[in-house]
Amino acid sequence: HMTRGADLLVAGDVEGAIRHLERSVEIMGRLPASRAHLGAAYVKAGRIDDAARVLEEALRADPYEPIGVMNYA
Repeated sequence: HMTRGADLLVAGDVEGAIRHLERSVEIMGRLPASRAHLGAAYVKAGRIDDAARVLEEALRADPYEPIGVMNYA
């Protein structure tokens, strides 16, 4: 789900990306990369509060995860 969500995000299907990435977070638990991608999708959808929440969770889980750090910045 994470890879498909990331691909959809790049292709411009933000809502499709969010569906896949939310499922990825459910399945993969605290995997920071899933949350980082989901945060980026939320930003593109204008869901800034949701984005901040999941990006902060990603950074807490692994502050050295480059995707999370870049998306949070």
